[in-house]
Amino acid sequence: MEKVKKLRSLTGAGMLDCQKALREVDGDVDAAIDLLRKKGIMKAAKKSDRIASEGAIAVSLSDDGKRYGVVELNCETDFVARNEKFRSAANELAEHARDNDFNSLDNFLSSSFHGTTIEEHIKILISTFGENTVVRRANSRSTDGHFESYIHSDSKIAVLIEFEGDYSNENRAVARDVAMHAAAMSPLFLDEGSVDASSLEKEREIYRAELSSSGKPSEVIERIIEGKIGKYYQDVCLLKQKFVKDSNITVADYVKGKIKLISFERMVLGEN
Repeated sequence: MEKVKKLRSLTGAGMLDCQKALREVDGDVDAAIDLLRKKGIMKAAKKSDRIASEGAIAVSLSDDGKRYGVVELNCETDFVARNEKFRSAANELAEHARDNDFNSLDNFLSSSFHGTTIEEHIKILISTFGENTVVRRANSRSTDGHFESYIHSDSKIAVLIEFEGDYSNENRAVARDVAMHAAAMSPLFLDEGSVDASSLEKEREIYRAELSSSGKPSEVIERIIEGKIGKYYQDVCLLKQKFVKDSNITVADYVKGKIKLISFERMVLGEN
């Protein structure tokens, strides 16, 4: 029974599967892991064509906040996505992403993980949860500043904030508030300087089309357009948005004198 318990903790397989595997290999735990993995591969092949549209985004920060790892782990149903073991598996993969260098998802999947590879480990997860399970994204990054993160309660939206300033609890709380704001308000850019020229020109074309039949002089139309561009900045630029916790100030007002925002990344489960 001790070997069964050990095998279950290492593989997540059911008790009966563990007992049967140990009998087949005369009690050799390592051989039983290989046997269960082979069975998991067979099960995974039957499930690999199912659509994995649910799941969780997990983020792991280094103790000094200078490096992060993020993984999106997908499954088939919200029931499995909300399972604590599934969330734990996603968090463990995010920690692995944080602590290892890789330049592509394929490189991440082939990396060494608990004596095997991430790709083989996913097959064990498929066997454990009984659903197609897929790593959809895996990223890691370092900074000379610091990172702070916010993950929505359903783990389907995550935001990473890069900032300059002391890595104090107070500054981390400020950065986390901004991350929470970004999760709710969906900014596209950090500030006006971050807005690409093609996005601005697209907005101007839309406004010109709207005003083309107004009968106003062209110079008046251009002034109106620039006014609309100013409103556009307030809608899509993180620092220009009204702060979600206090609509009387902007995000720039909130962080002033505390931290300097360098960048942000907003991730949504299943996005392109």
